[in-house]
Amino acid sequence: MTNKLFVGGFPYETTQEQLTELFKACGTVKSVKILMDRETGRSRRISFVEMATEAEAQAAINKLNGTNLGARKIFVTEARPPEKRPAGFVRPSGGGGLGGGHETSLADEPPRKSFAERKKKWTEKKKWDRKRSGGKPKDPMADEGGFRNKREFNQDSWD
Repeated sequence: MTNKLFVGGFPYETTQEQLTELFKACGTVKSVKILMDRETGRSRRISFVEMATEAEAQAAINKLNGTNLGARKIFVTEARPPEKRPAGFVRPSGGGGLGGGHETSLADEPPRKSFAERKKKWTEKKKWDRKRSGGKPKDPMADEGGFRNKREFNQDSWD
């Protein structure tokens, strides 16, 4: 066990001084760090508290885990060490949505084509489309007898 604790669930208004006073009842507090949200600038309601010894940290877990601080119930656990990731590791994308749930690395991706190459491919596609349609661009008003949309077509057909 380490002497570093993870504390979560406390109210947004909680300060470092308040957490220090709360944990002083269990022993000497070396440091308290409240994590802040970058966008809003307010607390993320999680904190790391470092106690002087492992015995004091265990006493704090036993005494304070599940107690109320203000109107909220806090939880206190042993802090886990940060994960060591290999170089070039890319965090897996989310579990849902398009392309989620798999790990990728930038080294696995093919190099991106230059703008000139992409423009050339795009213009060739447009030439091919014009060739297939007989050289005329498609008229969007040609569908359904020249009506702009389906709703207008349906309204006019009933009158």
